[in-house]
Amino acid sequence: MGHNFWLSGTGLIFFSQCLLTLCQNILDHPDQDKYRRFKLNNKTIQTKIIQAKGGLEYAVEVGFREHVEDFQPYYVWQPTPDNAANLRVGTFVLKEHHEKIVAKQEAARQSKMTHKEAADLVARQVKIQFEEDRRAMAAKQRIEAERRIALESLPAERPHRPTPVSALAPGSPERDRSNLEDDFKED
Repeated sequence: MGHNFWLSGTGLIFFSQCLLTLCQNILDHPDQDKYRRFKLNNKTIQTKIIQAKGGLEYAVEVGFREHVEDFQPYYVWQPTPDNAANLRVGTFVLKEHHEKIVAKQEAARQSKMTHKEAADLVARQVKIQFEEDRRAMAAKQRIEAERRIALESLPAERPHRPTPVSALAPGSPERDRSNLEDDFKED
């Protein structure tokens, strides 16, 4: 069986599932003719096998041959030993290929979800940091306002001046000491 072509396109998973079902049905029911043929004008066959790049070629490689019956084009699987071997190998390859496609799509889906979750996490962290900064700034402004109010409510400080001697009571020790100091200065 030649594997010199690759399937591509967005319908790859649908192609592999559809052709895998056709092949597996032949392997499961080798004596039933209904499983060994498909119509070319069948809508599912058209979209999932014929329009897929390499789809019809793969069907031919596993043993399907074009056949016309009552003016209807069909592809019929021919039960020869070579075709039976090609069908078994082709089915195995399709199963592996299909599993890889499904796993790859699941990984891509999870990766997108992971990227989205990571972006959401970063957005939440930025929002939390922004809110914390706002709370810290509001607390700082509140403390500063309270400090200003407290300072404004205090009486204004006057520079400390010594009490004049004339304001002291006569006969008080401070006045006597002050008089002595004045006497001492005169000499």
